[in-house]
Amino acid sequence: MKRLINLAVFAISYSVLIFETTLLRFFTFKMVSTRAFIIVSIAFLGIGMAGTYVYLINRQTQNKISFSFLGNFALAYSISIPLSVMFFAWLPFSPQPHHVFLDILFCLLYMTTFAIPFFLSGICISSILSLKEFNAGYILSFDLLGAGLGCISSVLFLRNLGGYGLLVLSILSAYLSALIFYRGAHCVVNKRRLLLPVILSACLLIFPIAMIHLYNFDIVSTNREEHHFKIFKKDFHGILATYWNPISRVDLSHEGSCDKYEYLFGLAEKYRNKKYIGRYILLDSGAATRQFRITDKAGDEEFLKHFLFSIPYRLDKGASNILIVGPGGGLEILIAKAFHTTHIDAVDINSDIINILRGNNKKDPLRNIYSDLTGSNDKTKIEYHVDEGRSFLFKNRADQYDIVQLTGVDLLSALMSGGMLLSESYLYTQEAFSCYYGALKNDGYIQVCYWGGPYALRLFVTFLKVLDEKGIVQPEQSLVALSDGTNFVNIIAKKGKFSSLELDRIRSICLEDNFQILFLAGRYFDPGERGYNADASLYTELCQKEKRKELFKNSLFNHRPTHDDKPFFYSIINTETGNKLKDYLTIFSQNKIVLVGIVFSFILIFLPYLLTYHKKRTYEKKSLNLLFYFGLIGLAFSLMEVTLIQKVSIFVGGPYYSMSVTLPAILIFYSCGAYVTSKIRLAKLRALMFTVFGIVLCGLFFYYFLDRIINIFFYFNHLQRMIFAALIVSLPSFLLGFQAPLGLEIIKMDDTKNALIPWAWGINSYGNVVGALIFAPLSQILGFNLLLVTTCFCYLIAFVALAVWRSRRGAY
Repeated sequence: MKRLINLAVFAISYSVLIFETTLLRFFTFKMVSTRAFIIVSIAFLGIGMAGTYVYLINRQTQNKISFSFLGNFALAYSISIPLSVMFFAWLPFSPQPHHVFLDILFCLLYMTTFAIPFFLSGICISSILSLKEFNAGYILSFDLLGAGLGCISSVLFLRNLGGYGLLVLSILSAYLSALIFYRGAHCVVNKRRLLLPVILSACLLIFPIAMIHLYNFDIVSTNREEHHFKIFKKDFHGILATYWNPISRVDLSHEGSCDKYEYLFGLAEKYRNKKYIGRYILLDSGAATRQFRITDKAGDEEFLKHFLFSIPYRLDKGASNILIVGPGGGLEILIAKAFHTTHIDAVDINSDIINILRGNNKKDPLRNIYSDLTGSNDKTKIEYHVDEGRSFLFKNRADQYDIVQLTGVDLLSALMSGGMLLSESYLYTQEAFSCYYGALKNDGYIQVCYWGGPYALRLFVTFLKVLDEKGIVQPEQSLVALSDGTNFVNIIAKKGKFSSLELDRIRSICLEDNFQILFLAGRYFDPGERGYNADASLYTELCQKEKRKELFKNSLFNHRPTHDDKPFFYSIINTETGNKLKDYLTIFSQNKIVLVGIVFSFILIFLPYLLTYHKKRTYEKKSLNLLFYFGLIGLAFSLMEVTLIQKVSIFVGGPYYSMSVTLPAILIFYSCGAYVTSKIRLAKLRALMFTVFGIVLCGLFFYYFLDRIINIFFYFNHLQRMIFAALIVSLPSFLLGFQAPLGLEIIKMDDTKNALIPWAWGINSYGNVVGALIFAPLSQILGFNLLLVTTCFCYLIAFVALAVWRSRRGAY
């Protein structure tokens, strides 16, 4: 029977991980992607609440939990999955970031909706851990193995099954665990109850079809309701096809026509006076791109030559070889073809975007028309590459491009990584810009088009920093910054200095198309002169190092360049004013949900303690050291897991491969460590001491040598790098697998009733919640390298707390 129970634990964990990762694709539609970490918090919060609940009922039932009890909760969990998703998708409200009360209210509503399924699943795991006949290490090994394989399944099956189909797989896995528990209880179950998950699975598959018919979309409201989403539904008549992948959910619209700025941004104002035929593409509703349909009529493609990012082509130098990072719907390709570019490399990490451009998507009845426009012809050869931009350049090192172009490329569609995610981009760090610069021919151009304001200023300063570090004298003479007259900015950096002829040509183009000049290679001008933007003086001041430092300190926004250790490009509030305490408080207060989640977690951590305070239950009160141990290792595990994923993300080729290689490796090797604890004959505390020192040594080694090792192995082929990345995370993950199981077994040695085990496991989950919430603020303060080594020392502190508790066990 124990083997079947192990299978039930595996099935529950497999289901939970699939549910958690798939939920992210739904959650980012209503929540801005920088809050996507809430998914992890919700999952662990629900599991933590389950541990607290099991602890409280164990006190009343004397730890007499039955398998029929577990079967009921597993069945309820399988039923709650479709109900919570359909309710969430139908709910006609979304958070309001500019209204504090409504924002918190709706966030709490969503958190409650999804905490229920995780609570129900967590009861099963917590209850089994509390049963004396089951070894904690053995149970946790199946728990983490199920999570690891669930992560792999999410990657492998999402594209073919889609989000709703993958949720059905999660339901069926939970249903299997319920049947196993019922078999262990030898009880007769109402057949109607057993049919409920099957019926609801069918309803879940029908649900998106019905919603699209009623609302032109399967989710009622999103975080972009007044912008991209509204245009998508009204001007382009809603969903034609949906493509699911771990990078983002991609929604392709029907063909329509539009003259809205969101569709035509970057185009000269005089060409925005008519509706253009094309299609709209949404990525998790937080980012959008567009397709244009060009006919054979004479002059129909003329407007393509008047986009802001067509300027390098208009300098009459010709472009034989260009690189487009993030081609989106193919507009940049159409522009390059309009100027008869000889060769184009188009690189995108999202394979579904590449398939749309190539016409490989069978769901699209217009695929041949649009793929002909973005395909090769007798003048231009186009090669598509599914890869992360920097990874592609590392594999193809050469100064070969006339233009390297990034237009509105971002990662505002949150990455699916078992909940361990970071909605930041490594495309805009100093190291990234240095990589682009190295790929240029002499006199080649990098152009980065992005939204204006503090983002554009930050990009501009990053270019200045990179050029300065490369020893370029007067780097400002290699830079130009232009605007389309609204909120879209194009920054162009040249490998070499702009000539007077080029600058005169750029100025004449801006006057012709009514573009605004923000900065023109250090040229001085009269602020009232036609064509110059009022903010131009700010760009000029940033070129002067002394004024730059003063602006960095006094500005409301953060204009400092980012780097790979702190890639927080989207965190634009200035948190480096010189007052460290104020800066740290600003970092943590930027997201209200972080503070709410931390407070709520601490309340739940100490709830059993508060409930027993007046009853003078000294055992619980004197176990605070033990509970501190589990909370701290839970927090440290969350921090270390996501930090390791971030550290090797670019090395393995981007977040898709981090999801499919790094995260499963962490979970599976953790599972192996937990399994080994079930076979250990050495004294538990001594074994724990050896593994903790091993973790600390790994942290120190990574702090000093990991970046150097990664740079050396970057020259290996892709498969070798993925294998090496799995090996990098294997040893620390294996050692992490000892911490919770040995801690639980040490409790069993002193707590004959196993009363504290569910509470300890719940607190471990609350620690995971806090770790997920504070990862982004902490890494902003410390950087990934320092955070990684700090996290390792957290395990040492936790071990000391456990050793102190163990030494005082006689007092209990």
